[in-house]
Amino acid sequence: IPVSIDRNVSLNFNRTTVQFYNGLDETKGNNNVAFWNFFKNSIPFKSHFSKEKAFTFYSHFRCGILHQVQTKKKSVLRIGRSEMVKNIDEKISEGLIIDRVKFHNALEEEINLYKNKLLNDDVILKQNFITKMNLICDI
Repeated sequence: IPVSIDRNVSLNFNRTTVQFYNGLDETKGNNNVAFWNFFKNSIPFKSHFSKEKAFTFYSHFRCGILHQVQTKKKSVLRIGRSEMVKNIDEKISEGLIIDRVKFHNALEEEINLYKNKLLNDDVILKQNFITKMNLICDI
């Protein structure tokens, strides 16, 4: 079953968020590390993602959905789960179950936290936001 646009956007938004936080044009090199940095520094996500889970998420969900329009290995998106992220089995690299509603809600929370930091005059974050927006607008 193809995933909807909102799911694809949610699964890829964290890389863009890292670029806004840091004022980057693009994330070069180890993109899985960018995902790990996002998850470990995000209040709504950090308790749900270890480094291994972040790398598996990047490979199975972000790359799988973006490039093959499907998740990889045993990884699946579900709703109504008790946890946002759960291992399929003992070996994390075999797959994860991601509750897409919980994931999306955490992402919305992260965006609101980011907005509040910008509005509360975090000077460095504000400058990085302006830098990223200038790059997007080709200014």
